[in-house]
Amino acid sequence: MAESNPLQSHKRKADMQAFAEIFREKPYWEQYKPKQRIALVLSFVCNALSIAAAFTFPFLQLAELLPYVAEETAYFLSGLITLCLLVLLELGLRLELRYFFVGALKSNWQKINPFSLLWVALLFSLSVFSSMKGAELFVLHTDTQQKVLLDNFQRDTVQINRGFLQRIAEEEKALAAYKASVSWKGKINMYNPTTRQVIAGHTSEIARLKADWRDGLQHAQGRYEQQAVEQKQFTHTAARVMMGVSLSVVSLFLLSMWYIYYFAHRSVLEEQNPQEASRPVPVTVPYEPERERPQIGFQIPVVKKKDAKETAERDAETDKTDGEKTRVTEEERDYDSRRQGFEIICDHCGKTALKQRPNAHFCSDACRMEYWKLKNKKKQ
Repeated sequence: MAESNPLQSHKRKADMQAFAEIFREKPYWEQYKPKQRIALVLSFVCNALSIAAAFTFPFLQLAELLPYVAEETAYFLSGLITLCLLVLLELGLRLELRYFFVGALKSNWQKINPFSLLWVALLFSLSVFSSMKGAELFVLHTDTQQKVLLDNFQRDTVQINRGFLQRIAEEEKALAAYKASVSWKGKINMYNPTTRQVIAGHTSEIARLKADWRDGLQHAQGRYEQQAVEQKQFTHTAARVMMGVSLSVVSLFLLSMWYIYYFAHRSVLEEQNPQEASRPVPVTVPYEPERERPQIGFQIPVVKKKDAKETAERDAETDKTDGEKTRVTEEERDYDSRRQGFEIICDHCGKTALKQRPNAHFCSDACRMEYWKLKNKKKQ
């Protein structure tokens, strides 16, 4: 039923074309080109992240040595030398991976250059070590929370000391003033209950303040030590996480480089042999010295039989002629393993064709029917 609305019909046609494009059989380079571009961009991003992660490790080592040579420009020279070394390391690893993957893919991973493999392993290990160590040192040296905890502890200690020392000094001053007021010729009558009670009160208050002062300092010390231990554990956990991230980045760079050259190799093979990509694994078809049976869906032409004797003679003559003309051995057949079939020559048109059986005689059903028609006309 035709669409009544032309706009809707046009939209439906456009949708069908888009759907057909989605399910269209595409060559490998066209189908996976976006992934290859992503891998290419990702490889450079991983290079940059690896350099950033590894920067802290050589920088700190050089910053400790260069002040003896150039004290004023030590940090600048450390950063410049570190950046140059890491860029050279990543470029060397990138080039060596190119040589390694190209050689391995050319030989289908059958022949691998041991020197190239050794260089790749050495540079890759150095990149992994520098990235992981640099990430760890970066986390440890940028942890400012420990300093914050120490500053808080020192501030609390100062406040505790200031508060208790002031109160203790006031009590001691009050006790001294009272003793001066009740003393006679430098002596205090401790037998007086009031005097004894007042002096005992001031003395006990001073002892209580000193005990509270000591407890306050111990409490602040314990709180600081507990927070410092927790922060240290958190810092080491964060350092291990960053080391894992650095390892993942370098591994992702290696995987991206592999896919870049695998994509190029697969695309070249498909361009040279279009059927190789769609059928990469050949299937061996055993040789069967039998006449080819009619295919499913093929309608065998009906030949009017005159009598049994004539039919028998015709079949015998046909078998003899076909056998002498098309009899071949397994060694004479040209089996193309990349195309999964046997190359035969059509008995009717003389063209070459690929068939699943080595004893096939015709390139198509049409040639088969024409061949039989000509045979029947000659006999009549």
